Amino acid sequence: MQQPLAPLQPLQPVQPPSITPFQPSIPGAFETLGTTSIAELAAAVGGGPAQGVSQGQAQAIASTDIGGLLQSANSVQSVNTTRRSPVALAPNVRGYEFGQIYAQATGAYWFPVREDLDSMLSKIDPGMIQEVVVIPGPYGLRYGPGLSFIDIITQDTPRYDDGPESSYRANGDIHTNGGQLYGRLTADGGSDDYGYRISYGHRTGSDFEAGNGLSIPSSYDTGDVWAQFGVSTSKYDRIEGSFLRLDQNNVQYAAQFFDVDTLGTFGTTLKAVDENPNSPWTQLKLEGWWNRTQFTGSITPSKSDPNFPVITRVEYALDQEVGGTNTLNGNTFGDNVSSGARAVALYGDVDNQYLRMGIDFHFEEQMLQENYVLTSMGSSLPPVTPFSTNQPFGQISDGGLFAEYCIPVLDGWKTTLGGRVDWVNTGADQNELRPDTNLDADELQQSNVLYAYYVTNEFKFNDAWKLNAGYGYAQRPPTLTERYADGIFLGLLQSGFTRVIGDPALKPERDFQVDLGLSADYDNFHASVTGFYAWIVDYVTFEGDAVVDFFDAKLVNFINTPLASLTGYEATADWDWSPWLTPFVKSKYVQGDNISLGAPLPSIPPLEGTVGVRWHDATQEKKWEVEVGERMVTAQNRLGAIILSGAPETVEEATPGFCTTYIHTSYNWTKNLSLVAGIDNVFNRTYQEHLDLRLLGPTGFPAPPTRVLSPGISPFFGFDWTF
Repeated sequence: MQQPLAPLQPLQPVQPPSITPFQPSIPGAFETLGTTSIAELAAAVGGGPAQGVSQGQAQAIASTDIGGLLQSANSVQSVNTTRRSPVALAPNVRGYEFGQIYAQATGAYWFPVREDLDSMLSKIDPGMIQEVVVIPGPYGLRYGPGLSFIDIITQDTPRYDDGPESSYRANGDIHTNGGQLYGRLTADGGSDDYGYRISYGHRTGSDFEAGNGLSIPSSYDTGDVWAQFGVSTSKYDRIEGSFLRLDQNNVQYAAQFFDVDTLGTFGTTLKAVDENPNSPWTQLKLEGWWNRTQFTGSITPSKSDPNFPVITRVEYALDQEVGGTNTLNGNTFGDNVSSGARAVALYGDVDNQYLRMGIDFHFEEQMLQENYVLTSMGSSLPPVTPFSTNQPFGQISDGGLFAEYCIPVLDGWKTTLGGRVDWVNTGADQNELRPDTNLDADELQQSNVLYAYYVTNEFKFNDAWKLNAGYGYAQRPPTLTERYADGIFLGLLQSGFTRVIGDPALKPERDFQVDLGLSADYDNFHASVTGFYAWIVDYVTFEGDAVVDFFDAKLVNFINTPLASLTGYEATADWDWSPWLTPFVKSKYVQGDNISLGAPLPSIPPLEGTVGVRWHDATQEKKWEVEVGERMVTAQNRLGAIILSGAPETVEEATPGFCTTYIHTSYNWTKNLSLVAGIDNVFNRTYQEHLDLRLLGPTGFPAPPTRVLSPGISPFFGFDWTF
């Protein structure tokens, strides 16, 4: 049996100094962030390319998950997602995936308890964000070791100059496709020296329909309680703390072995900020966090649904191999903890010249267990055959130092330099190894010293035109799953039938990335284009064996391939044709190559672009706004490959291109009441995203492939009312 995770010290951060109550009105809800805003985001996170999405955009898009919000927002061009559940979309940032992406919320590092049944972004509800910042490259070293970064920022508690006050907020939305309902109630208040916020939100949904009418298993029931309290100990100093409890129940994951029966998350944060002008620093921030997620899952009856025969496919393959009639049942459970602390001192002005220095510590724990029972009648196997797989209890400890320095070199030319070093120790409990383990017990304990640095330059030619050039290098340690998975069934490749084995001796990935961007920011025209190229040494991928007579099932090991690359571009533009009409366009592309193998990398999205137009109130407040857009995605014929049975082999299916149309509207009915409505996939197209799962085998199975199609026509309506 698994030993309980050792108790860890709580402590945690919160983030930005926005000391105001919620604002329901959403002017410019669908606009892209102008280049000035992006530059401000970049400065806030330490230089380098940055993209972001605001609270108003989150309300207008009405996404069920932050991953979906980032993929849909016009102001973010670098994110695609894998749809595992409507409340668990896994992000893909320029081809970087989990392990390569450092994700934090309210200052706390989050990672999924089980990578295919959870997401690093699913713990924070979109209705609670202030903004989300995406850094698509190795420029966010003040957070921790990573190759790209996502920072979910929530509001601090409010303060009121005129004495005690309170306010209340009700917001929610309805998506008719899948009967998805969301509601949230928030109470906040305080005085001049303290503030509080208490919020409860609940989401439910049932199976949604694809464009062809196919019902996709996707029901869920999730709720969260969020409590924050802040105290201003002086005019310049404050302390902020928060507590989060999240519960998910009966969450279906289409085309995967397991559904989640229960998932519970606790998270606590604590932050102290000193901005006293008499202090030696401009700002000193101390923050810490502790969060824990536990889950149970099982093979539910839906896995034998005729339209989604997941386990039925496995049982058919067993019948052909060993004869008779075979029935497979099983369950899974897991546990993880993320804790840490950070101290950051800022000297100077982030808009001009500054020095930022800090120290941090991360500690992670994780374990997974799978239990199966194979019942056979008339076969060569015993009548009842129990077996199990696991990821033994493992730990990562990481202590880091970092510094960033920004200086104006000449008029219009600003340079930012950053550096980081980490001391990482990883281990697993040898007592929890299975008797027939695939792991090398002598390699369980690993130590690595990691380095990261970057230099970025901003050249302002005039008030409108600007050139950004950056070069960054970073290393990231292998995850606990990549090192210690011992035959667990994770849907990580495009086929959900993937059994994975870790390698404790995996080397850290080393990423060298170059970015070059040009932007224009006029009163009525905004545009930017950025190209990037990344070389990744010791890229973590797979090799293994195909399962005979089950041609899309794989038994794979995590390995380092000597060299891989990611290259592409992102572009966006919008033009205020008139005071009430704004056409816009955006496009993105990434190409991933396993250079050592001479083949494409798996899990790379295809070229896509969006064109549209926004009609809006001609006043500056933009009381109403209507956006109509067309998303166009090309076919993905560059299919990922890995080494299987000693030779390169494609492990993906080509995905046809598609176009979908959407209509989004927002209306500020009053100062305190905002309404949004829209229709996604207006013409009810049937399509699938390339990153989403599909099941093809086994050979001879009397049913067509099972594909996780995207939702068909999806009307929605939402509101935000403060009183």
